[in-house]
Parts: sequence; C-alpha cells; structure tokens
Amino acid sequence: SPILDGGTLVNAGNLIDSLSFALTTQHSSVISNLAGATLLFAADSGTYFGGSGGRGTIYNYGLVSKNGSSGTAGIADTFYNFGTLEADSGILQMSYVGNYSGTNTANGTGILDFPAGTHNLNTGCWLAGNGMVRFSGGTINVNGPCYGTASVATTLTSGTLAGTGLLALAGPLNWSGGTISGWVQCNGGTLSGSPILDGGTLVNAGNLIDSVSFALTTLGSSVI
Repeated sequence: SPILDGGTLVNAGNLIDSLSFALTTQHSSVISNLAGATLLFAADSGTYFGGSGGRGTIYNYGLVSKNGSSGTAGIADTFYNFGTLEADSGILQMSYVGNYSGTNTANGTGILDFPAGTHNLNTGCWLAGNGMVRFSGGTINVNGPCYGTASVATTLTSGTLAGTGLLALAGPLNWSGGTISGWVQCNGGTLSGSPILDGGTLVNAGNLIDSVSFALTTLGSSVI
C-alpha cells in the first residue's frame, strides 16, 4: 500500500503497477513518466487521492497504459498527456482533470473513459486505436483541433462536449446522451437516447442514423 505524499517520482524505464488497491497520492505529489518510458497499470487499481493537501499531478511524455485486467483503473490526479495514453483491456478512467496534446488510444476491448471532471483536448490531440473512447460525464473542452482516426469508436453518453476547436472524427460518433455545445465533425454514426445540441455545430460526412425515441433537442442557434 504505497503512498506518494508530496513527493516526486520520475520513471525512465518500465514501471509496472500491480497493486490490489490504488496508489495513494496527496499533498501535490508529482509523477513524471519520461519519453521512452512506460507506466503500466496491470491491475484494477490506478491512483487514489488520499484527501490531504492538493491533488497529485501526472506528466506523461512516454506511454501510460492499462493492460492485463478486465476491470477499471481510475486516475484521480491532474493528468498531462504529451505522449501516449492507452487502454488495452478493461476501462481506464480519467476521473479528475486532464490536458491532452498527445495520442489517446483504446485498443480491442479497452475503453478510455472520461466520466467526470474537466478535460482539455488541445492542439495535437489524437483519439486512436480500434477500441472505444467514451465521454461519459464532466466537461470536455476541445481547444483543438483534435482528430480521431477512422477505427476508433468515439462515444458520448453524458456530460458536455464543448470548446471552440474542431473535434474531427474520421470514424463514427455514437451519441446517446449528454450535450454538444462545441464543433464536432463525424463520419456517420448513431443517435439514440436523449442527446442535446446546445449552440454547437455537428457536421456529418457519412451515414448518421437517428433512432432517438424522442426528438433530438436543438437550441441555442445550433447547426447541423
């Protein structure tokens, strides 16, 4: 049960986290994963805010990966991704605050999930892989442009997709809830549940199927 309490951990190699419970971080601790280095969450753990002092911060210049287990690992720290963030199995949850200008990947059965907090998709950001990138809560600010590859399943189930930059998806958008108030381009996809387009712009370049039980809500001078 290790605790990073106001300290700094710099990883320059392959660091494997197989903790049964999450790594506790508090008092503004720092983890820096250098270029060429790997921080692997091999179990359903991640990080946990201990409640004392400020939240920790993780700076990733290499690879941070969730692989080897089918459950959920959550990141409770402020996260800066300048390298590659990757969910290869189970669910990797970015549960607090994040800034992303690198590659954010989900492969296979892996889900990269944004369930809460405020997350900024900045210039140079990519959504990639052949798994699912899921926005399931909180606020996603696209400060972009941010791009999605054709193979990744981008899903919005709750929360708000906002910002002034373009989220340009070469693949489909599967939108079943939450609000788009920013600018999204998709290559088809599905609409279901109770989506809201509130002052946002949705540009469709493919086959977009609307199976919403009730009408798609549009307001705030939104544009399709």
